[in-house]
Amino acid sequence: RSGGKYFDLTGYKAITFMVKGEKAEENFKIGLADRHWEELGDSIKSDQIIKYLPSGKITTDWQKAVIPLDEFFIDTSKLSSISISFESVCFPECQGSGKVYLDDITLE
Repeated sequence: RSGGKYFDLTGYKAITFMVKGEKAEENFKIGLADRHWEELGDSIKSDQIIKYLPSGKITTDWQKAVIPLDEFFIDTSKLSSISISFESVCFPECQGSGKVYLDDITLE
């Protein structure tokens, strides 16, 4: 943040990070909120993270996830938060458990 309440992501094209799972069955979505979504207490969610991984699924090895910011349809000049969402739709039979590991969260 530069002197204000929000992060300005103008000029960045993607949020990237390294991810791996404990069992290789995990899944989640990333949520971004701008000023508007912060006021509503919610965020815009990405597709399931498996869409953004080279192998098409979380594995027990590190992989780089690349999520284009333009998929979120938010005001990127006023980012208020980034969240991880373990929604039931991410799992078979709408249930899942496990651990995920994230590292090197970056804006590119």
